[in-house]
Amino acid sequence: YLNNNMGAKGDLQTLTDYWEVATLLEIQILAENYGNAVLVAEKVFSMKPPSWYLESTLRNINLITDSRMGMTDTPQTADMQILDFWLDFFRKVVVPKFDNTRVPVLSKDDGRKPLSEVHSRDNSIPCFLTIHDTDPIDDKDAFLHLWCACDATEEMMKDCQIKISDIRRCSHYARDERCLCIFLDDLVDYQLYF
Repeated sequence: YLNNNMGAKGDLQTLTDYWEVATLLEIQILAENYGNAVLVAEKVFSMKPPSWYLESTLRNINLITDSRMGMTDTPQTADMQILDFWLDFFRKVVVPKFDNTRVPVLSKDDGRKPLSEVHSRDNSIPCFLTIHDTDPIDDKDAFLHLWCACDATEEMMKDCQIKISDIRRCSHYARDERCLCIFLDDLVDYQLYF
């Protein structure tokens, strides 16, 4: 009933009210329609909501997922992995704590790097990023490690290791403050959304 009621409001792409989209995300997770939940999560990202909006939505989603703990032993599907990425991504927006483990980032593909082999609906790739410091024992340079968030696409891409010394410059993208552009040469090589 709820799903049909939300459908009466129109196509997902035409929805402009955050709370309607957030409710749809919660409904899709409740109904275990993870593929649809990923589409709705992408819409949430595109809306650029304030962190307190996301915090409220994540509290509701946590109630749903906590109530299901231990009830199912089904292996994670690709859609579930991508949804987990989005939930991690939104959690980092709410609590921007950097702990040097893995940080969920959305990579916008410019078609020039190994990540270009993996495409999502809007040419964005859910990834994780870690920063590795210089290791004097192994004589390794500091580098960024970027890899795809979904196991199903691992064979389609290689992990990207970007040496810090190879980065010519970084800048924020003027149209979206969440984006960091990393330049390895004269062109943008990576656009990472945090």
